[in-house]
Amino acid sequence: MRTPTVDAPCIDICRFEDGICQGCGRTAWEIADWQSYSPYKRAGILKMAKERLDGRG
Repeated sequence: MRTPTVDAPCIDICRFEDGICQGCGRTAWEIADWQSYSPYKRAGILKMAKERLDGRG
């Protein structure tokens, strides 16, 4: 079985507000550690990042 890949969601808008990147929704720590995460952890972070961006006002 092949391990899925999960690409970084970066869209080159690296502007932080309240610790969250306004371009991709990840925290600075999540961005910095992205390469070390498993595909499953990355998928979970993408879900949280989307929720963060959807909840912004």
